[in-house]
Amino acid sequence: MLRLQPDVAEAHNNLGNALLALQRFEEAAASYGRAIELRPRSAGALINLANSLREIGRAEDALKACNRALELQPRLRTPM
Repeated sequence: MLRLQPDVAEAHNNLGNALLALQRFEEAAASYGRAIELRPRSAGALINLANSLREIGRAEDALKACNRALELQPRLRTPM
């Protein structure tokens, strides 16, 4: 899909999910980053990016991505 349509954000997000599952966290973060470039208001891709960044020890960047996702989609917050 990426070869045929390299500008499809969902394809980059899906690739990131596969890379995350394979514990290829740096590559996953890059794929999520590309998805976000293509669709900056994708809260799901931002959360996925945060998960990959957390795995590579970039907690501050992960927190920023989470906060941006919450700005875009406040219902992501769950009651305690």
